[in-house]
Amino acid sequence: FRIPEGELGALVDAAVEAGSDGAILWDACRTHARPRLAALTRPVPVRARFDDLVLPDHHTRMLQSIALVLRHRVKVLHDWGFAEHGAGPGVSAVFAGPSGTGKTMAAEALANAARLDLYRVELGAVLGASLAQTEAKLGALFDAAEVCGAVLLFDDADALFGAGRATRRTELELGYLIQRMDAYQGATIFTTSPREAFDSELLRRA
Repeated sequence: FRIPEGELGALVDAAVEAGSDGAILWDACRTHARPRLAALTRPVPVRARFDDLVLPDHHTRMLQSIALVLRHRVKVLHDWGFAEHGAGPGVSAVFAGPSGTGKTMAAEALANAARLDLYRVELGAVLGASLAQTEAKLGALFDAAEVCGAVLLFDDADALFGAGRATRRTELELGYLIQRMDAYQGATIFTTSPREAFDSELLRRA
């Protein structure tokens, strides 16, 4: 979480006064940060667990590994020194498959395991009439998400970042998106139906 010092201090004081443990403080930070994302996203109720998914074992283990990275990224990046060797905080993934195969459910299970909120990004809310407006809206999205470390879900992202849809403007928008998601301390998930339809640069990053 990136909560301003004064606001965080109030949350810590309230938790100490209530005699609560770190888990309660964690959830209080999540709740405190939620309103900042309301304008650009829709919250997705996080109910699914890994046990609810019907996946090959290696896919389940991959999701579990992502959740562990999210839970312990401060330790990995800073305490263990990975940030000094160029490792960025951003975690990204592409979930590909036909409609109804559980892509959103997998995102729910990941967020649940990481004890983070999941938000579906409204593409219409982050696309502007110009490149500058789109960058400003994407910037506002990631700035707000940084506060709560949320998992951001770009559903059916091939409609926006599909292969063959490239123009000079979409290339610049994609470059800015990649820049922000690489620096983002939460997770960015993209879903697409045909994997081949998705932008190859995003596939390499995920």
